[in-house]
Amino acid sequence: MLRCTAALPRRLCASVSTRFSSVNEGPAARRKLFVNQLTHDDELQGDLQDHFLKPLGLEYRREGLREPEEGVRRDREDMISEKMGERAFAHDDYFDVGTFTSLEEMMAASVHFGHKKGVWNPLMKEYLLGVRFETHIINLDETKKHLERALQFLCHCVYRGCRIVFVNSRPQFQYLVQATARECDEYFITGEWLDACFTNSVRTLRTMKLPDVMVLSCTTTPAGKAAIHEANLMGIPIIGLVDSDCDPRIIAYPIPANDDSASSVQLFHRIFRDAIHRAKERKAIDHTIVSRALPIQKAHLLEDQGRVQELMDGVEGRFQELDRKASMLMSQVRY
Repeated sequence: MLRCTAALPRRLCASVSTRFSSVNEGPAARRKLFVNQLTHDDELQGDLQDHFLKPLGLEYRREGLREPEEGVRRDREDMISEKMGERAFAHDDYFDVGTFTSLEEMMAASVHFGHKKGVWNPLMKEYLLGVRFETHIINLDETKKHLERALQFLCHCVYRGCRIVFVNSRPQFQYLVQATARECDEYFITGEWLDACFTNSVRTLRTMKLPDVMVLSCTTTPAGKAAIHEANLMGIPIIGLVDSDCDPRIIAYPIPANDDSASSVQLFHRIFRDAIHRAKERKAIDHTIVSRALPIQKAHLLEDQGRVQELMDGVEGRFQELDRKASMLMSQVRY
């Protein structure tokens, strides 16, 4: 049995006597106060270890008191999502977005053709190679670089369960956009843009839930401009095709490309579809892997809880003795 002597530091005695002897709610309340004080006081931890726990054959572990309680409170799905996020962000290109297309395929789809020389936006100059046969030529190296950047963002968003909306109001592309969205199990808007579609979604869409990402394949039509305006107001990032006559500043992830050619628009919607499918497949696989590994982590958590319980049981059994002798010890301490 521990013998309380004058060698016990004055700091520990004072802390115990002033903080715990006045608690009348019972052992559980005293233990809670003790743990709170111990968690935030490094000196008290050292005093407790050297003069109280060591003679009992017990050991104080700071992580043992904090981590199990925090882990028990966390929801299982939150833990799985966090581990999945760590798994995805551990790689520079977790979804292999560089394999979705090639420069040759984009050239064959006429992605590099811009508008006529007199119809262009000077802000697109950095994405253009020059003029050939009175037509601006888009730099496909820039297109591929910005496409991979946009696909990285899109895949990570889908991987984390975000909602995607495809938008294009041109009649010739409505079926393509709708088919792509349905194949991805996502949303689409192909008709005329409703005023306040996002800014007053309760009235227009009968919901408060907005999409997390917008994929826009036409930015110069009135509906496209309205969609960009409202998405920017509501903080919804946009992945958009920007032709030589567009303003890339208003798009979060601009992709320099021909937005008029059917072959070009079809190519990009095929790429978006494949990227979303790959992200969802990786999500399903990783969810299975992480959820199977989680019980092992929970077993370690229970083991930590057992050590904490053992520590607190040893401390609890001697609180009353400390309470009785704390006053006596205070009078014996030499300043």
